[in-house]
Amino acid sequence: MNAAHPRLLRLVVFLVPATLVAALATFSLAVAQGPPSGAPMPLQEPVITPTPTPDCPSSGALAPDQLPVCERPTIQGFAYSDVNRDGQPSTGDLFLPGAVVTLYGPNGEYIAEAVTNENGFYRFTGISPIYGDETYTVVLTSPPPGYCTLVSQDTFVIYPEDFVFPFCCTARRNFSFLPGDCPPPGTPPPGATPTVPPPFGPEGEFPVSRQIHLPILNYLGADPICDSWIEVQNVGNDFTKAIVVFWGEAGACPPQCTGPLKVECSGLLKPGSTWNFLGGQVPSGAKSAVVFSASAAHVGRDVFADALCEALFSEITFNCDEYRRFKKAFDEFGIWHGFDFYAYPGEPLAVEVVRKCTGDVTEGVPVSSAYSGISDGLLGAYDPEFGGFAYYAPLVYANHNQMNSWIYVHNAGIECTSVELWFKAQDDCLRSTVCEVFSLAPGETIQYDAGQCVGPDWQGSVWIRSSQRLGVVVDQVGRQALMTYRGSPSQLDYTFQNPNDALFTPGSQVNYGPLIYREFNGWETGIQVQNLSSIVNAKVKVYFLDNSGDIITTVVDWICPRGSQSFFLPVINNLPGHFVGQVRVESQNWFSPGDPAVPAPNIVSVAQLIHYGDAGLTQVLEAVAYNLFSEPEVFDWQVGSGYGGLQSGVGLIGIPSFLKDLGGTGVTSEIAIQNAVPVPGFTDFAIYIYDQNGLLDFVCEKLNEKQVEYINLDTWGY
Repeated sequence: MNAAHPRLLRLVVFLVPATLVAALATFSLAVAQGPPSGAPMPLQEPVITPTPTPDCPSSGALAPDQLPVCERPTIQGFAYSDVNRDGQPSTGDLFLPGAVVTLYGPNGEYIAEAVTNENGFYRFTGISPIYGDETYTVVLTSPPPGYCTLVSQDTFVIYPEDFVFPFCCTARRNFSFLPGDCPPPGTPPPGATPTVPPPFGPEGEFPVSRQIHLPILNYLGADPICDSWIEVQNVGNDFTKAIVVFWGEAGACPPQCTGPLKVECSGLLKPGSTWNFLGGQVPSGAKSAVVFSASAAHVGRDVFADALCEALFSEITFNCDEYRRFKKAFDEFGIWHGFDFYAYPGEPLAVEVVRKCTGDVTEGVPVSSAYSGISDGLLGAYDPEFGGFAYYAPLVYANHNQMNSWIYVHNAGIECTSVELWFKAQDDCLRSTVCEVFSLAPGETIQYDAGQCVGPDWQGSVWIRSSQRLGVVVDQVGRQALMTYRGSPSQLDYTFQNPNDALFTPGSQVNYGPLIYREFNGWETGIQVQNLSSIVNAKVKVYFLDNSGDIITTVVDWICPRGSQSFFLPVINNLPGHFVGQVRVESQNWFSPGDPAVPAPNIVSVAQLIHYGDAGLTQVLEAVAYNLFSEPEVFDWQVGSGYGGLQSGVGLIGIPSFLKDLGGTGVTSEIAIQNAVPVPGFTDFAIYIYDQNGLLDFVCEKLNEKQVEYINLDTWGY
């Protein structure tokens, strides 16, 4: 590990698919210092079949210390003590965070387990039906070493009269702990009022990436001339299933909207494994999709995910109103048709889409590209001051150098929205050209040809506004090539004094790119950097490094507010030929004489890698684009953050698409793995390789500081 900062590490992994291939393999990378935590929960927990139940009565019908929980058979409460650490009666309650609470049934059978939060709150949801005169046992055991010594047990009986309405039950329990070590740091003082967690659960209780938005599938522009391959990987700790909801062409808003085109469901996904949707599982008319994660827990005599898949197929197909109700419940961890998304949240997913389309130059020669799905955590934040949401597309062409851009805007919300597109030419700091999409229904995607609004021979960026969350993907089309990258949410910053104080930002002051080429077997690279500030210029410094982390050369340039700037490697001096390396883009503090200093604005960046067939860079053979990684995704340059370890670096990276040419298709993956830590030392990591049914093999490796490892599967013996 890195000597000066133990466990201060970040690994950046980038996968380069050359073209489309029908292979079944996945990849997962885990850092030795940070293995996935938590054991898989048992599948055979006794729970209820999700069926609609009447509303709970008003809270006035319950005992004063009971909390009404509708449609969720629940035992919940606060683990607190009325005995102090000396074993004497306490003047107030000491709340016990971090304690393990286990629920056992009338016959001593294990039912569920929970851990108390910082306020001593715990909750058991989705338990089996409770009938009168049955004895239940709650056992409270000690937190990890260094916390209070605690072993307590409470046995209680729930009688029929405790149920003021079927399946609405809570029980508040208190425990005494034995004399021992003092309470853990942060324990509220005696007499403090516990805070009940919000309806969505404590922070971090539920996984992100429970839904992944795919803005474009079988269309290139306005034409359905592509075949799509959707690769869904389970990057959680437990079994899960993926449900894909497809849409066709965009139409009218509710109530005249068409609704989803089709619903497809995966098989059972072990942690790390991938399910591939391709061929007949992707409808020919599919233009966009959303992938939902569904728990594989057994619910009565059924499986939660299977029952949900059947219900979605019968209820939301061609029914946009029912889809809206389902999506709202899923977003808010609510209940739809009896399916409790609070009790069964599903595991996080990683999704990649590979598209193979008809080329624009040579007849019969296809083009292909890939992009990562947009998770629920990458959909941006609502602007409470001006309302709505905003997004950036850093690199857009309008008939420039024989390239044109299609901007795909996907409505990831639950209401219809209009969309504004503000086109800003590169190096033009004065004005934008505004174009508009008048309506877009939930789940649907509208395509926009940049050449309809600006051009010709135009290059720049686009700022997009809407009243609903959006997923944005951009295709660069032309010269027998197709490149695809994701748009980024706009930041919310009302002070502009320090970008670190922004209410929300997708960017950072440093961006990382683990793979760039210059004159390498015909490959060349361009870096496009976007300034996220709307009021000040950005001064950026681009570092070009070799794979050992040594700086080869640097370039400094200015970027307009909300503008972008290009850095094309073939025209940058002092870079060697036949160069494979990495790039780091830094936003700099700056000032002008007599004026106050300007803190470095946040930035986002995109890389384009193009394979040319001639020295004049006129014939394009293939191309790929990817979004550079921000500091929250990689490493807080340059000393990390917090106390090191996983507060400063990632412990697990999932790659759904990991391909080797076993079928003679001519496609093999290349991976770049970067250790972004600049402190002298090394990082150990393991590469775990999965196919669709589970773990195949693993390889252990080591990287020194700032080094990059390039892996070409052509050289691996599989």
